[in-house]
This record gives sequence, structure tokens and C-alpha cells, in this order.
Amino acid sequence: MTDFSGDRGAAFCVRCLGVLFLLTPLLSAQNPDELLAVRLPATQGYINRHATPLPFPPDFTVTFTEDKNGFYINGRKFAADAPPMTSARVGTYQHWRILNQTAELHPFHIHQVHFLAYAENGMPLAHPVWLDTVNVPYRGSIDVILDFTNPVVKGMSVFHCHLLNHEDKGMMAKILIK
Repeated sequence: MTDFSGDRGAAFCVRCLGVLFLLTPLLSAQNPDELLAVRLPATQGYINRHATPLPFPPDFTVTFTEDKNGFYINGRKFAADAPPMTSARVGTYQHWRILNQTAELHPFHIHQVHFLAYAENGMPLAHPVWLDTVNVPYRGSIDVILDFTNPVVKGMSVFHCHLLNHEDKGMMAKILIK
């Protein structure tokens, strides 16, 4: 048993019986002491939230790129008639890594769900936070845990750069939540 009351609001990675979990406060105002435990992929080491790089791969990677012809996610411009780039099952959490391979800032935004931003450039953040938009530093990365647990949120949705000019020139993609 560990008392985390001195670190109220913080997120922690802990190992229990050989399984790594990310513990973070829920967004519920009904019980501010309730924690969300997200099981993280198997790993050789454990995370020190202040100094150790993340030791496990993401479930999905979003890569922002651009050139003189437009803006891209994973090398593709948005097309309304294209199939979804990825999917998620209702009732799950997914670890995504958002990479920015450009020389400018791109704010990542996803519709319908929120996420816990918990690492920047592979290093755990001192104060992870729940968001629906996060700035991805140029030539950098952000790791997030997306919350697909709301049973009402189903169907096609989108994620994109939240700069209108970038989104309109192709930096958007579809996700199917099923």
C-alpha cells in the first residue's frame, strides 16, 4: 500500500505483479480520490516519471509532416472518401505517440474523446494532464493515453492539426470508434 496523497493530481507509473500501470486521477467530480489504472504494454524496465525514457511502443503513431504541396498525417492528405486511418474499440484505452517532423508547432486535436498527455519527447511529464488538444513541439513528440470508454461515442470521427490552414490543406485523418 502506498500513500499518494502528498502528490494529489499527479500521475504515476507503477509495477504490480510484473504488470506496468499508469495511475491517474479520474475526471469525475463525484469522487476526486478515485484513480484510473491503465495497463501499459509489457516492458523490461519501469518508469521513473522524472528521468527515464518511455520503454514501450505506442499502439498507434501519428506523424505530422509537410512540404510545398501540403500537410500530411502519416504521409497522407485527408480525403473524405478514404477509409479510416485507424480504429478503436469502445471500452478501451490506447497509447498513441504524436510525432512532429516539421520545423513548426502543430497542435494535435481529436474529436469526441479526451486523452492524458503524459510524456514529451519520450520523457514522462512531471504533471500529466487530461486534454483534447495538445501542442506537439517541432521535431518532437507527445505520448498520450486516449480514453475510448464512453459507450455513447461510436462511429467515424477525426483527429487533426488544430491550425485551420494546416487542417484544410490535408493534416487530418479519420478514426472509426466501434
